Amino acid sequence: MKSIDAKEVIKTLNRITQADVDAQPILEPKKNENGIYKCVVYLPLIDKTVIGIGDSKIESIDNATKQSSKLIDEYLEENPHYITNDFFGESSYILVEDDNENLYIHLIGERTYC
Repeated sequence: MKSIDAKEVIKTLNRITQADVDAQPILEPKKNENGIYKCVVYLPLIDKTVIGIGDSKIESIDNATKQSSKLIDEYLEENPHYITNDFFGESSYILVEDDNENLYIHLIGERTYC
């Protein structure tokens, strides 16, 4: 089983739904003939598409959402008038890929800061 911190995943899905009420916030990696996964994410707010590549679903999602998170942060910094809502508060999540390539998001509790 593989897992990652899902902060960028949650941020990406959250911003997609806030930018376009008709958007389908789904991260669906596709495996090519070489066994490599590609996750394509369209960001309606900034009208850009990012692509994450990886040897597993979770790796491709992680790569795509890290890129999208960076673009979202840049956009919000350049456009401070754009108001966003953080529906997830201080909660922390992990994305898990099991041995059968199924994906699950788990709440692991409140984030703590030192």
